[in-house]
Amino acid sequence: MAGVKWRFYDAGLDGWQISTYPQVQFNYQNAGSPRRGLAAAGTSVLLPLEFAKSCPGFDINFDLGRWLRPAGQGDTWSAGIVVGHEIRKGLEVMAELHGEGSTDFGRNESIFNFGLRWDMSARYTLLAAAGRDLHDGLGATNTLLTYLAIQLHM
Repeated sequence: MAGVKWRFYDAGLDGWQISTYPQVQFNYQNAGSPRRGLAAAGTSVLLPLEFAKSCPGFDINFDLGRWLRPAGQGDTWSAGIVVGHEIRKGLEVMAELHGEGSTDFGRNESIFNFGLRWDMSARYTLLAAAGRDLHDGLGATNTLLTYLAIQLHM
């Protein structure tokens, strides 16, 4: 997966920030995950908007986006809310409720997870999360979902 984030509106530390973070997910037919049935083959594109605000004692983020998937896989809507709290300078813990649903809203998935954001330096941030499906009408229920990434600050 590859992506980039662009904050195009920033009202300062106490104001709203609005950004987009388009992503492209590559799942080649001969790659391990599609071959083992863990992921569908093809290239998918996420087109999201994110709204963020800092409040006394916590930060809150909302996002809404659309996954454009290969023919036959069905596009989906994606939305979520994340609440974070900085426990010390450069270390934030978060809780997230995320949902994804078919474009006709007939099938959906709900996920809950906890995570952290750790500023390892002025240039790199570690992002990590673990959670599980609360409900999955899109596919098999996942008992453990994990995420690990390095964010590069330019």
